[in-house]
Amino acid sequence: MSGLLTIGDLSKKEIEHIFDRASDIKNNPNKYRNALNNRVIGLYYQRESTRSRFAFESGILRMGGASIFFKTPELQLSRGESIYHTARSLSCYLDALVVRALSHQDVEDFANFGSIPVINSMSGMYIPLVALTVGFTVKELLDDANKLSFVYIGDGYNTCHSLMLYCSKMGIPLTVITPEGYEPNPVVVDICNIFNKDSGGSLSITNDIEYVEGADIIVTDVWVSIGMEDEREKRIMDFKGYTVNRKLIEKTGKSNVLIFHPMPLRIGEEVCSDVVDLILLENYSKNLMYISQSVLVNIFSKEEE
Repeated sequence: MSGLLTIGDLSKKEIEHIFDRASDIKNNPNKYRNALNNRVIGLYYQRESTRSRFAFESGILRMGGASIFFKTPELQLSRGESIYHTARSLSCYLDALVVRALSHQDVEDFANFGSIPVINSMSGMYIPLVALTVGFTVKELLDDANKLSFVYIGDGYNTCHSLMLYCSKMGIPLTVITPEGYEPNPVVVDICNIFNKDSGGSLSITNDIEYVEGADIIVTDVWVSIGMEDEREKRIMDFKGYTVNRKLIEKTGKSNVLIFHPMPLRIGEEVCSDVVDLILLENYSKNLMYISQSVLVNIFSKEEE
C-alpha cells in the first residue's frame, strides 16, 4: 500500500491483509509497540472529528509513533498558500499524512503533490476507514462474512460510496435504500458494477424501504453530514420513513441483524431509541483504531520491503 484514498484502489487481497493485520494488532499489541518508532504522522483535519482523530492519535502512540494534529487556520493555507506548496513542505517533516476534508480533490491533491503516503480520513466522496471497520467487525463476529447480505439505509454519500466499493471488491451483495434524490453518485455506481463482474457481488439501489427484507447487516449514517447544515430542515422531511427502528428490523425477517452507525448518533432521526442497544457502537469504535493502525503498518511495511 502506498496510501489509502478510496477502497476502489485496493484489491481483495489487500483488504484481507488489512483485516489480518488489524486482528494481529488487536490480539498481540506488544508485538507492535515499536511498529511506528521514529515515525511522525500528520493529522490534517479541516472538519470536526471524535472517533477518527482519537483512533489515529491513540493508535499511533500505542505503536511508538508521534502525531501532529492541525487545522487550516494553523497553516498558511488560511492565507492563500496553495495545497501544492503545502503538501511539498509537509512532506519534508512528516512520514505520512491523514486528511479529513469535504472536497475529495483536496485529498487527491495532497497525495499527488506531496511525496509521502496520504490516508483519507473523510472526504465528500469517500470515507474508506468506516467501510473497512464495518467489514472487519462483521468478519470478527460472524462466519462466512462475505456470504451475508448488506443493506445501507440513508443518504447516498461518502459512507454509502465506500460501503459500495467494499462490498463490490469482496463479492458481497448490497442493497442501497435512499429517499428519492439522494441516490449514490452514478460514477461510483458504474465503478462498483465493474468490480462486481469480477467478484460475483451485486448492487441494488432503491427508494423502497421494504427491500430491507433479508438483510443480515444494516448500515446507516447521519442524514445531515458535515457541510450540509443549511439543508437540515429539508433533509429531515425528505428522510422521514427511513429511520432504523424496531419495526424496520422486524421487516428483515432475521433475528440477529447487526446494525452499524459510524456516528455521531442523532436519536430520532437516522436511528430510533428502541434499537440503540443493538448498534455495535463500542465494537466499531475500538476496531476503527485497529484498522487505522493496520493501514499505517501496512504502508510502512511496504516501504521497507
